[in-house]
Amino acid sequence: MIIWLASYPRSGNTFLRILIKRFFGSDTYSIYNDREIGADAGLADLTGHRPLDKSMAESGFDLESLRSDERLFFLKTHEQDKRLVEPEDKIIYVVRDGREAVLSFQRYLLKFHGVHAPLSALLLGLRFPGVTWGEHVRNWIAGGADKLLLLKFEELISQPQTAVESIARFLQIPFAEAEIPTFDELNATNPAFFSRGQTQSFKKELEPANELVLMLSGATQLDSLGYVKALPKAISNLQLESLEKWEEDWLDGEDGLAKLREHHQETLNSLKAQIAEAGEEARRNKPKIDALTNAARRDAAAIAKASRENEALQRRLHESVAEKERLQLRLRESAAEKEVLQHRLNESALSIEKARQDYAMLRADLDAIAAERDDLRSQMERVQKSLSWKLTLPLRALRILVQDSHKFWRLVKSRTRK
Repeated sequence: MIIWLASYPRSGNTFLRILIKRFFGSDTYSIYNDREIGADAGLADLTGHRPLDKSMAESGFDLESLRSDERLFFLKTHEQDKRLVEPEDKIIYVVRDGREAVLSFQRYLLKFHGVHAPLSALLLGLRFPGVTWGEHVRNWIAGGADKLLLLKFEELISQPQTAVESIARFLQIPFAEAEIPTFDELNATNPAFFSRGQTQSFKKELEPANELVLMLSGATQLDSLGYVKALPKAISNLQLESLEKWEEDWLDGEDGLAKLREHHQETLNSLKAQIAEAGEEARRNKPKIDALTNAARRDAAAIAKASRENEALQRRLHESVAEKERLQLRLRESAAEKEVLQHRLNESALSIEKARQDYAMLRADLDAIAAERDDLRSQMERVQKSLSWKLTLPLRALRILVQDSHKFWRLVKSRTRK
């Protein structure tokens, strides 16, 4: 089965192929075989690029083998219409703001093919793909809504996950989660092929006359896709529903380009008249504008003053925050020191309590020793008294004996004399 990946050139087709490879694991093909992608192995692997047996430019080009296969074949094309599409095929069409797409296509042709294509030729569809941007969009998104999924380039690069989910619902197939490369990453990988995915560069690079040409040829598409909020007055005065008929009538004739240039000149003259009218209106409104300008200047001065005051307050706030952080740091340090001191105090209290307990135990021991000493002292006194009596008894007896013997001998002597 063929799933066409269709777009005007440089509208995000390659980024779509990268998403399909990353999230669905499917290889992708191109009816042109894309030599610039196939020659770069890294880019080919990134997009899942695989060559067809025969490209559209070669004889023998045939898509029936892909169409009859049950597998899904994602096939890139920039062709101007759906002439290769069969009813059973499905289409994923990527559309980009035509002003960006045409500018990017012009740069691509110069970088990769050395072709300096005038922007006017691309705007008028005189170069590949052979139609204007507006015609390309109209040809591909017309009819068969059930077989078509329309993706906008701007949403594709800003919300790729949403695009992947839309593809999964459209084809009724699952997908795996994968990392999505940004355009900056792709640009760093291959800056020649990938731009920055810009969406507003035309405001600086596209001249007003060229933008007007694109709007004239693609007003319906720009308006319906929301790429312009308000069409220029010269264009909005046209009936948009009849613009496609107008394009066919004017571009198909032999003098179509001459008529188109003439019409463009008329449109430019109308725009100049509108600009002149706007200038006159501006001159009439100059006093009001000057008053508003002066008021704006005063407001700007007040805003500048307020901004300076705000900056001063911000600096003071930052300084206050820094001072608060310093105080909080000192508070934390003080709290830590307090905890250390409290710990030491607790240890000291424990040491004192232990010393008190040891002192009480020593005092008890001393009291016990003193009691034992007094008891021993009493015992010693009793022993001394006992020993003293026992030791002095013989001496007393001897003393009595001696005294009695003296008395005896004196008595004997006295008796002898008689």
